[in-house]
Amino acid sequence: MDQDSGEVPLCTVCTHHHHAGEKCPQCGHKGKAKTFKLLAEGPVSQGLHFEYFDSRSDENKYKGSWIFCQIIRRRVFCDESGILEHMEFDEFDAFSRQAVALVGDAPIGCARWRAEPTESGQYIALLDRLCLLPSHRGQGTCRAFLQSLIEDVRVTAPEIGIVCVAFMVSVPANSTIQQKLSENGFSTMGDIYDCRGQSHIRMFLNAS
Repeated sequence: MDQDSGEVPLCTVCTHHHHAGEKCPQCGHKGKAKTFKLLAEGPVSQGLHFEYFDSRSDENKYKGSWIFCQIIRRRVFCDESGILEHMEFDEFDAFSRQAVALVGDAPIGCARWRAEPTESGQYIALLDRLCLLPSHRGQGTCRAFLQSLIEDVRVTAPEIGIVCVAFMVSVPANSTIQQKLSENGFSTMGDIYDCRGQSHIRMFLNAS
């Protein structure tokens, strides 16, 4: 289709409408990125695993992994749940430890965590933005991802000179993931509150 025809073509990479070489107004894609092809085609090999990165990571690794997180979060939280992009990405992204779930080479989920100080001077690991692409839900992947996140907190927190005494996860209220967390030892903490225009609840688990 001709760019001067007035009609906006469908991108064969991200499947949204935008002209070649221009930034997609929906997902931010530009060019022929392999990232989008992996997401569209699914895993190229078997084997669920998790990769972590933060401000201490190699710059190239950080940039590449952060692209994965942005794509997945736009698809799950913005496109699927209707959360506005400016509310989805916040100031906590810069200093959180980020995680990407992969099957083979294909990114299928992401999450982040950060240490929050309490009034007593102790720290709680706050886990949020946990999400999976629809094709990988209901297969035990979320449970494995959560276990990996908790283990990463236990290993990484001492490296930065702190100890997290508990884990707290912010999830949509009355959701499947809230039920799954309850089945795995988490308890509700506090009341339902507004998070990015949606009702959320905090789930709590002691580290000991």
